[in-house]
Amino acid sequence: MTMTEKNEPRRVVIIAHPDPEKAKTGETVKGLILDFETVKEEWGVYKLEDGTRVKIKIHPAQFNKALDPKTDQVLYKNGQPMYGLQAGVEVVYEPTEAVLKP
Repeated sequence: MTMTEKNEPRRVVIIAHPDPEKAKTGETVKGLILDFETVKEEWGVYKLEDGTRVKIKIHPAQFNKALDPKTDQVLYKNGQPMYGLQAGVEVVYEPTEAVLKP
């Protein structure tokens, strides 16, 4: 997503609470949609005990800064603003010859 001009209106959506415990109970908050630019994108690569390599990459679709639904003030936890994320995940499996069936 490209960065918007400072004078463009910002969009606010309702999101699950970014605190996992509160999200479990169905609590929601307002989320200020943040524009972003990709600075660096890499694969996480993992080797399983059977020799299979697993490559994982996250594809963010939207970042949100959590806002209190009553006051529209940024929510903080331990002094840090709370963020939400909507993303997809790409997974690639590279099994070794030893684990493949003929």
